[in-house]
Amino acid sequence: AELWREVCEEGQATMQSRAKLRRVMVHAVDSAVEAVQLCYHTAGGSALFENEPFELALRDVHATAGHLVMQREMMEDAGRVALGLPPLLGNF
Repeated sequence: AELWREVCEEGQATMQSRAKLRRVMVHAVDSAVEAVQLCYHTAGGSALFENEPFELALRDVHATAGHLVMQREMMEDAGRVALGLPPLLGNF
């Protein structure tokens, strides 16, 4: 809500808000990967079949985690911004 307010009122979000969003996004994807892997493991051998939802979920969650903005390396730039330093990556 804070980020959206900034965009509506000022035309863009602050670097601090973008960094916070980036941290939240990376944490959410890390948590999703862990949850799906636990389900996949618990399903056992039946999870291996392509027609089962476990295989598709595992593939999808890892594809999401592989996206540039969802990778753990983004946490470094988010931390830099939180400390008042400029981000190293240009796509922040």
